[in-house]
Amino acid sequence: MTAGEQGPQRRDSEASHAASLAQKLLCWAALACACDGGTDGPPVDPDDVDGDGIANDLDVCPGTRDPAQHDEDGDRIGDLCDVCPTVADPEQGDRGEVDANAFPDGVGDACDPRPSRGGDRIAALHTFATDTTPSWQGSGWTIDGDRVRATSATSAPARWQHRRAEQGDAVSARLAVEVVAFAAAGAWLSVALDGDGVQSGRTCTLFADRNGDGSGDGSSELEVRELGGAVAVRTVPGAAAGPFDLIILRGIDRLGGKVACRLVFADGRAPIEASITTIDTLTTGQYVMAAEVADVTVTSLVVYASPVACPTTTATTTAAAAAPAGLAACNHP
Repeated sequence: MTAGEQGPQRRDSEASHAASLAQKLLCWAALACACDGGTDGPPVDPDDVDGDGIANDLDVCPGTRDPAQHDEDGDRIGDLCDVCPTVADPEQGDRGEVDANAFPDGVGDACDPRPSRGGDRIAALHTFATDTTPSWQGSGWTIDGDRVRATSATSAPARWQHRRAEQGDAVSARLAVEVVAFAAAGAWLSVALDGDGVQSGRTCTLFADRNGDGSGDGSSELEVRELGGAVAVRTVPGAAAGPFDLIILRGIDRLGGKVACRLVFADGRAPIEASITTIDTLTTGQYVMAAEVADVTVTSLVVYASPVACPTTTATTTAAAAAPAGLAACNHP
């Protein structure tokens, strides 16, 4: 067959194939109409576009079906559509990544643990309004309304470890503390990753005055402890009674890892941070909240995580050698 003969035949074949495909599409469309009775479903109510029974002008998430209408931070943006569900941010600002020539990640500037790095997400949100104790293992904490409480009356530390682990090159847990009253010198409150929060794990702990006899300078201490036992401590002027957020961040990059502990005050005082280098590049671990000899009321716990993208070899030099050129996705808190 000559090239001139192949052209018309190919065009005829293509035309026949197109006609056959069009016929199949028509048949599929007819079947779809027959299955749903020939309708397109109920019309959208212009006064309730998400169909959750809440009128648009009263809905805290007008574009997201949200019958519960829970608004943890009280900024009139519901939890399901808030870029910072536990930090009031009515402007919903998320420009940190854009200003750093990156894509916005949907975690707002007011709460983003790494505001200039993309890829973070809200991995878990616990407002305790709908939480149930089977989600947690441990004892000493009690859900009361939309809060969880621990009491100094117990003989053992209050400890709750979530049953599901979170994974990421960067993971952080933000504990919103409404009030804490330490009953003795050395009493403490902590949030932890990658362990049980009492005997193991990377921990961020707020201690009452630890001078031992209760006659110290009255200052609290912020301590970050690494898996291998290394510690960094910062003094917190005065007694931290709340409200504040206690935050732990763990991140790795091609050269190793870092864990940081932050205390963010609700009254606008400058945050306090302590940080330390980690001994490994662990990317998976459970999160924990714990307290001892303290009366504590917690309003929420939110966990942020980024994708796992970096080498996870233990040795720093090996990790650096294994990293491909231009590994821009590697993260660090």
